[in-house]
Amino acid sequence: MLHGFDPLASRFLADLERIHDKVIRAERQISSGLRVETASDDPQAVMEILRVKTRVDMNTQVQTNLGRVQTQVDSAESAMRQAVAIMERARVLGAQNSGTTAVNRQGMAAEAEQLHARLLALVSTSSEGRFVFGSDDLQAPPYVADSTQPNGVRLVAASRVNSNVVVDENQTSFAVSRTASELFDASGSENAFQALTDLRTALANDSGDDVSAAMPKITAALDLINRELAFYGAAQNRVKDAFDAARKNAVALKTDLSRLQEADLPTAILALNSAGLHQQTALSAHSKVPKASLFDYLG
Repeated sequence: MLHGFDPLASRFLADLERIHDKVIRAERQISSGLRVETASDDPQAVMEILRVKTRVDMNTQVQTNLGRVQTQVDSAESAMRQAVAIMERARVLGAQNSGTTAVNRQGMAAEAEQLHARLLALVSTSSEGRFVFGSDDLQAPPYVADSTQPNGVRLVAASRVNSNVVVDENQTSFAVSRTASELFDASGSENAFQALTDLRTALANDSGDDVSAAMPKITAALDLINRELAFYGAAQNRVKDAFDAARKNAVALKTDLSRLQEADLPTAILALNSAGLHQQTALSAHSKVPKASLFDYLG
């Protein structure tokens, strides 16, 4: 009885196909540089690769955010240093009150008014389109000049709160900003705008007693601004540390991804040569196998 199916030929074709798949896989790894391109290349590694890729994307976003925040914090810290200088100058003006003339006090009053204007200008310090001392409404300057107000300014921001926080590589959040209301328009004697306004008014009225009364407010406001300057210094360090940690982790993540996904080129080349040799050997051996004809079966 004759059979049309040759099990040896079927096995040969199956083996040849497996060798061909190895050739294709090795060629693809060499050309792309990747060991895993599709799920079928290494099903067990795919989930780990996706997990690491997600962490790489998150790390990149964290670095972008921290870079932007670093610029904002640096701008705020610089402005706070200028605010300290303004209040220091105001304290000097107040100290010069005794023993001076009424004419000199008028000039000192004009300078105190300029200090107030400079402080108000610092409130509008911006970085990348965001007011660094703004509240949650960061699209407008938080304060404007208003001579009808006791402290010479008017709050125009939607609120006095800035709820924005920064997230580091470990998803830990921390605050890096203060609002102008907290820094320069605090309640009580620490209100810098009010202290400068009181000093200007006292000097303009040639009132030594009123100047003396304004001096504790100048000192209290200066102390507050110095404390907040220290806050921004700490914020700079916190952001820098978080940024450095994220960059360091980025290197580790890219190493992990390379280990999981990228091809070992020497191994891939060796596999390609080996598969090619096996393919040639198999074809050569198969060509030497005797081919039976119909007459061989008929005897």
